[in-house]
Parts: sequence; C-alpha cells; structure tokens
Amino acid sequence: MLSTCGAGLEAIAGPACAISRQLVDGDMAGMFWTDTQGAPAGFYHETDRVDLKDLFVSRFEELFTGPGQENMLTLTAPIGPSIGRALATEYLERFWQGNVYRHLCVPLDHHYMLDVRIEADDGARAVLIVWHRGQRRFTARDAERLRPVQASLKVALETAQADAHWVRRSSGRAHMITDTDGGRLLAIDAEAEKLLMRSHLFAQNVTMAQRPRVAPAFAQVLAGLLATEASARYVAQVPNGRIVAEARHTSLLDEAGGERAAMYIALSEETSLAARCIDHLMGQPLTPLQRDLALFGMKGGERSDCCAAFGISAEALKKHTAAILAALCVGRWTELTALAGAVTMG
Repeated sequence: MLSTCGAGLEAIAGPACAISRQLVDGDMAGMFWTDTQGAPAGFYHETDRVDLKDLFVSRFEELFTGPGQENMLTLTAPIGPSIGRALATEYLERFWQGNVYRHLCVPLDHHYMLDVRIEADDGARAVLIVWHRGQRRFTARDAERLRPVQASLKVALETAQADAHWVRRSSGRAHMITDTDGGRLLAIDAEAEKLLMRSHLFAQNVTMAQRPRVAPAFAQVLAGLLATEASARYVAQVPNGRIVAEARHTSLLDEAGGERAAMYIALSEETSLAARCIDHLMGQPLTPLQRDLALFGMKGGERSDCCAAFGISAEALKKHTAAILAALCVGRWTELTALAGAVTMG
C-alpha cells in the first residue's frame, strides 16, 4: 500500500525501515538515496542519536566519500547481489575498515548488516540497511524475506506523482528572514529552527545538532526566483514528508531608521495524506481488502462507490464496513475523512 501511494520513496522512509526491521528481527534500520545522476540526495536513520545523524548532514563529503572505502554510495552502485551483498565476509571486512562503520555503526554497537539495493529505471538509486547489534548475523533466508520489500520500494522510487495529496502537519507557521541574495540569515523563529533541525536536510547547510546560524542553501534558489517574480516556492523532499518554503520580498528597519530590502521565507512541513493513513491502518486488525476500503474512505471516497471500485457485493461491503468502523473506532463511514485529518496532524 505504501509503495503505491504516489508520494515517492522519501515520504515512506520511516515506515519502510520499520517494516523491514521487523521482517528480519533486526535492531535498527536506515535508508540512503541518490538522485538520477547518482549524487547523494538524502538519508533516514531510526536512531535517536542526533549527533551521529548530523555527521551525514554536515560532514558527508569529508567523512563518507573517501576513495577505497565501502560506504552508502558504493552500496547503491549496481555491483554484486542487489540483496545481501554484506552477507559476504569479504565485503564486510572491507566495510569494517571504512568511516561509516567507524563513525555510525561502532557507537551503536552495529556489527552485521543486511543491505537491499533499489534501482529505478531513470538512474535514481537507494539502499535500505537493517543492522544487528553485537554478533548476531543475518542469513540468506533473511535476505529472501526482504525481496518483496525491494520490489515495493522500486515502485515507490519510480512512481512519485506530481499530483499526490500533501497536507500540512500543523497549523503553525515557521518563518525566517534573509538578505536579498539568500546568503545571510538575519532572523529565524523557534518553529523554523526546530523544523529545519529535525528534517534530515541533505546538503543544505543545516545541521541537526545545533541551531541554524546560516541560511539554508535553498534560500539562494528562492532569491534567484524572486529576481523576476513577486513570490517564489521551493520544495525539499525529506524523510516522511517534505518541506515547502515560500518566499516574498520584505524590508527591515536598519540602525539609522531607514529601510533595507530583505527576503521573508515561510516554512511548512507537509506529509502525504495517503502515506500517513496507510501507516495508521497497518497497525489495525484489518484484512488487506479492509485496509484498501478504509483508505478509500479516508481519502473522501463514497461508500456507495465501493462495490464498483473494489468488485465486491453489497453484502460483503456491509460486513467489511462494520469491521472497519469497529477497528477504527468511528461511528459511520463519513467520519473516516475526519479521522484522516486527525491521523495526519498526530
């Protein structure tokens, strides 16, 4: 369900890692992906250790791209088996000599791993990794358990839709102000600081471990757009959603009491409606068909359209509806859309 929601790979990184970890009884999981040119584009990791994740954000080029080292980029390369490359002792021994193992794995007591490479036809690639703590090894059987995950994530990587339904995660509004070139941060509120720090923003001059002191790189993109437009918009895909930045011209009072031009940037955090609803439904005692029906209702679908849409009888729909309403603790079908809103904001 998650792979076909149309929001792309980034939007489902968290649930995909959790599902994969559970399938093979792993201790932790993470994901790394590239753009269509093979350049690093983003990552997600389940650990709460912000200091470790910040290494990927602020020191990736320095630490994790060295020649002769096995790292996230080499794991996305189309070399060797697409699942379980790290099952080979020879490969693991090379990986243990690299900076990813030294800086990320050792502090978390991660020794053995199981890798799943995802390759899109347009050249974009990703790798999902599940880790074991201590000396527990993964097996070839574990690798086979993740083959359906690989197929699903390939679909997600290739089928991101421009018209996917995105909704804001909160009603609040974060903002910051930069100079007109977008290179200097002049002011930022607490909500914007928190949003930027938790978003795993890759190659944007934003750290996860410290409050922002400089303008994110996308501010310069917005400034370039504002040179010819009255307003500008930039979307950054991040794990489990996206950040939308909207900019306009503004002015500030200077020390002499005059005005100087500046750029106002409003930030909002959005999530895929379908992805959040699916994540919620996966934890409910429902059959696959009932989850599909519930998602249809949560997205605003009419109950009267279900028989034709899903090829079921009116009697079967009645039975499935009763099970859905009971599992989701709602009184009637029309309340499913309100539940979707609550799940999204939760």
